[in-house]
Amino acid sequence: MMNLDGSSKKVGEVFSGGYKYKVPENQRRYEWSVKDEVSEFWQDINNNFSDGKKEYFIGPVVLTRPDDAPSSSDKLVIDGQQRLTTIIILFCVLRNFAKKYNDVKNTGIFSSFVDNHDSHYADELLNGAADIIRASGFGKNYRFESNEIDQSVLHKDVLEFYDVNPYNKIKKPDSKIIKTRKFFEEHVYENFISGVSGLDKLLAFAKYIVEELKFIVIEAGSESDAYMLFESLNSRGLGLTAADLLKNRFLMVSSQSSSSDKDYVKNKWNDIVSLIANTRFSTTAFFRFYYWSENGKVGQQQLYKAFSDEIIPGNVTQKISEIEKAAEFFAKLSDKSLKYPLESYRSSPLVKIGAELNTLGYKSPYPLLIAVKLHRENILTDVAGKTRDFLFRYVTIMDKSPSDAETRLDEVRRMVIDKIFSDKDVLDKLDSIKPDDEEFMNVLECNAFSKSTTDIVRYILCRVYEEDYGFSTSINPGRINVEHVLPQEYSKWSSFDFQGEVEEDVIWSIGNMIILEEPLNKSVKNNDFDKKIVNLAPKDPQTKTGTEIQANHDIYKQYAEKGRVWSLEWIKERAKHLAEKSVSIW
Repeated sequence: MMNLDGSSKKVGEVFSGGYKYKVPENQRRYEWSVKDEVSEFWQDINNNFSDGKKEYFIGPVVLTRPDDAPSSSDKLVIDGQQRLTTIIILFCVLRNFAKKYNDVKNTGIFSSFVDNHDSHYADELLNGAADIIRASGFGKNYRFESNEIDQSVLHKDVLEFYDVNPYNKIKKPDSKIIKTRKFFEEHVYENFISGVSGLDKLLAFAKYIVEELKFIVIEAGSESDAYMLFESLNSRGLGLTAADLLKNRFLMVSSQSSSSDKDYVKNKWNDIVSLIANTRFSTTAFFRFYYWSENGKVGQQQLYKAFSDEIIPGNVTQKISEIEKAAEFFAKLSDKSLKYPLESYRSSPLVKIGAELNTLGYKSPYPLLIAVKLHRENILTDVAGKTRDFLFRYVTIMDKSPSDAETRLDEVRRMVIDKIFSDKDVLDKLDSIKPDDEEFMNVLECNAFSKSTTDIVRYILCRVYEEDYGFSTSINPGRINVEHVLPQEYSKWSSFDFQGEVEEDVIWSIGNMIILEEPLNKSVKNNDFDKKIVNLAPKDPQTKTGTEIQANHDIYKQYAEKGRVWSLEWIKERAKHLAEKSVSIW
């Protein structure tokens, strides 16, 4: 049975005496936004202060003492760190305004002040804020320590004295801690310093926070009780992600074994989070893919409950190591900088497939691919290639349901982890679920793309080009754009005969689109065919006119040698050729 003690406490009581608070490693970093939670917090306390209201409750705080120091005045913050961090930041801002006044008196930002007692008010505010920020004793002895990620910023740029500047605007790259500090600097100045006669009102505001703002403080008897309480509170949907809860579970279970196991799990977890941070997916999404790879599909809401049953004493270090292995593979394949046809994919065939999956925006292949990585790594590249081909045909071109694709791929995943099936069985299964060549070819040939699918067109044309010619070193794949030969604004092409076909369908046919270097693409735009075609000639080393992209040279050659002009017939001819070529690629 958990040992808990709860009571209502003023901010001044929580931040008093020798009490010090530390946010443990299972907690998230500071996440409050100045547009939402910080702004709402400020408006609430400022309005209640202005209205003279008493006893404003700002939420619960769950605390415990470290198991290795049960009599210590140091306390671990299990829940409520966002509120505590915000109050500490606010009092650091108040402290620094008081110190700045003592430095410059009634000048600068305090030029409107006329009260002769402001030095006394500044001293009282400085000392009162210091009591909140520092525990009793000598030296800095700050009473609040954030988690590892945020602590350096909190210490260097908030807890330490700095020259407060209410005109220092929030910048996008600022951390959320710095944004909150700047928010309070601006709003304290606007409400309590700019245009007022003295510091008395600001001092009264600080006293109001200390004496009237209250927490519901729940103290757990041990770290184990605190972890259990944290799990109980937050598994009910109170704002934490499944990944946050899983981290807590890993640390709780590992702490029951030994401190070395806990440190090992903590370090592995941080490594996993760092790996996933470079992908296009969240940490929760990765854990869902991992769990799915071994156990079958699970929804995000059910992920924690399903996964936590597997995190048990005796296997926790082995489990986190296996997850790290999967994360290393996943991060390599889904790195958010990895796009086709950028150069970075060229390191291996598997990474190239990862670039293609990223470009096409698929989510469904990863449970299968993680399963193959963990159980049949020898066929990983083959499975990845066939999975890409299936998804491209089934979802992208045939426009079938992604959930249906998931179901089909999950059948393959089950075969991967079931040893009664051979590698050949797995590969044959992937071949069997792929739409047949004729159907795929016909749909691609007749498909009308759109502005929203331009990236798909670019992908198709680049893949066909790479198959035919490869990308020479003089072509930058990252600066290749899609060009409509018959332009979207076709008013200059008054002689073009649509032969009763829908104009948009003709313009967005794969046969009407080519790839072209970015500068050329911008220059040709809506030119008529006679002006546009000269840019499709082989590049002249002297004049630098023309294109390096060899696929366009054939179009120019037919124009120059046969006098052929762009027509509906030519568009359909190209669409058929590209569709036939695609069958051998996907």
